[in-house]
Amino acid sequence: MLKEASYKTPTQDIPCYEFTFPYFGWLMTRDKALEWLFALFIAVSVCLFLFGAVGNIYTVKNISMQPNLVAGDVLWVNTWNTRHQFPYPSVSFGSGDSVTLDFSWKKLKHFRDNPDLNRNDIVVFDRPHVGKNISSVKRIAALPGETIKIRNRKIFINGNRSQRDYNLQLRYRINFKSADARARILSQLSNPNPVKLTKGPFYAVTLTDTAYQKLHQDTGVLFIRPMFDLPAKSDDAVWPQWKKYGWNADNFGPVYIPKTGDSLLIDEEFYAMYGNLIVNYEGNRIAPLANGNYLVNGNQQAYYTFAKDYYFVLGDNRHDALDSRFYGPIPQELIAGKATRVLFGTFANQKGIKALNKSRFWKPL
Repeated sequence: MLKEASYKTPTQDIPCYEFTFPYFGWLMTRDKALEWLFALFIAVSVCLFLFGAVGNIYTVKNISMQPNLVAGDVLWVNTWNTRHQFPYPSVSFGSGDSVTLDFSWKKLKHFRDNPDLNRNDIVVFDRPHVGKNISSVKRIAALPGETIKIRNRKIFINGNRSQRDYNLQLRYRINFKSADARARILSQLSNPNPVKLTKGPFYAVTLTDTAYQKLHQDTGVLFIRPMFDLPAKSDDAVWPQWKKYGWNADNFGPVYIPKTGDSLLIDEEFYAMYGNLIVNYEGNRIAPLANGNYLVNGNQQAYYTFAKDYYFVLGDNRHDALDSRFYGPIPQELIAGKATRVLFGTFANQKGIKALNKSRFWKPL
């Protein structure tokens, strides 16, 4: 809006025009408008700065953490004790008085020496070997400096059975006393759908601990037992993809999880297990020699000293999770933060207010 004004000089009045802007019924000069815009810019910058420093949000996209997290859950992720990330505003001046503001998130290479990460914490991290900006959510099963072993689906840490206070989702083999009982029970099991096995009258069902206990007491159930791969069955997809181990997802390890400062003897087993960690995460080159020795960055070494802490993560839905059993331990630098709460849930096939899953609102983890 143009408003006529008059500026008085010692000799004459010179008419001119000044720009004004409507603001809640009042007229605001250009300088006042720029002052308000600058204040708003500072306020937004401070809010984004604090938000990036304290936490972030993450949306669960798959079933690997069922039953504790379901697809569509929106999580609050505490990043303060793991990785600081801040918005960096960039300002560019165009021709005339035009100004362009752009916010881009940058993750600072600063990590706490003692991050608040514990066994059984749920963490969000960058997917290994996939690239930045592709995140995943899993539960920490073993910490740096610990040895993990899986035997018939049971987890052992440093030789002791790992204790947990959360539900798992595992696969079971089930048979029924009658056709009516089979129809009744199978109709109640839909997530995921039961699968008829090729041998015998058995079905494969995925159950939580609570659902298993309930079916175990059902009078219509003739037989229900855990399903798992025996130790003799090797799975080439399981890390570190070394046939000499013959591991599978249900019988795995023992594996030592390296911590910063660990100095380990380099031999054939070390090379098979930790070679990808050294190359992909520590940025070093390692290669075997014909005489059984090893070169690290071109120099022959008998021991390798780790520069980073590593974590072993697992999905709660054990038989439908891509986790450290398949890509190995992950370094601390990939961990964005610890998920502490489900803010709310969403339904993928709904829109608007109907897409909100009220049963998932404000659930602690």
